[in-house]
Amino acid sequence: MLELHRFRLVREALMFRDYLVSIGIPCRLDGLDGQVRLVILQARDFEKAQAVLADFLNDPDSARFREASWQSGIILPEGAFAQAERSYWRHIWQISGRLTLVVMVLCAGVFLLERINPETVLPGLFFASSWSQLELQPYRLLTPVVLHFSWLHLLFNMLWWWELGRRLEMTQGSWRLLSVALFSAVVSNVTQFVWSGPNFGGLSGVIMGLVGYMAAYRWYNPAQTFGLPKGVVIAMIVIMALGMLGWLDAVFGATANAAHLGGLLSGAILGGLLAMVDRRHSRG
Repeated sequence: MLELHRFRLVREALMFRDYLVSIGIPCRLDGLDGQVRLVILQARDFEKAQAVLADFLNDPDSARFREASWQSGIILPEGAFAQAERSYWRHIWQISGRLTLVVMVLCAGVFLLERINPETVLPGLFFASSWSQLELQPYRLLTPVVLHFSWLHLLFNMLWWWELGRRLEMTQGSWRLLSVALFSAVVSNVTQFVWSGPNFGGLSGVIMGLVGYMAAYRWYNPAQTFGLPKGVVIAMIVIMALGMLGWLDAVFGATANAAHLGGLLSGAILGGLLAMVDRRHSRG
């Protein structure tokens, strides 16, 4: 038996397995380390399977693969699918920092409370209505970041927070992630308050802070990539620009554009400063 490939998505593994079987290549699927491993049972078929795999990875949605999957009556061995799913979620847990997950749970919990009792939750967590109130309740500098006003708003922010937050936490630690998040939260919230008043919320200012931090830190320390494709930073800046033009309002409602800009700039400033400090410490 020879291992051919490891799939992250169970459905892709099933589709490819079905196609191999349809062309006469015996194979098997196993759950392993958060992925699905495909094993070729006979060595003489391995080279042919490699060629087919290259075609599949190039175009997994090709009709020939989908048709084979529909026509196949083969199923995973008993327990294999469940094992693969369990391994997958263990893998997700392993690559997610604890602070990253805590913030996600906190935002989700607050969102559920908003649905149950918005009259109490929203006024209690909005930014202060005046600077004098802020002096008495300084926690309001931070609380707007846990507010979300729709399922789409929450899901969008949680996906980006998980993608960016875990990368920073796993490479530089929970304290560094906490520092960046708190700093960008305060700056983005104050910026939005000055721009439009206290009625806003969402984690997107902090997310833009992470984008700015990673981009600036990577600029000064190119070796620190955070495992983040360059296109992600560009995509987030494009999304911010679309929001400032008002093109996202139909999907997400009124967007906190000032918070996005404040978060991006504050994160970039902090990223540049800490990159220089870290580089100096590494030399010393």
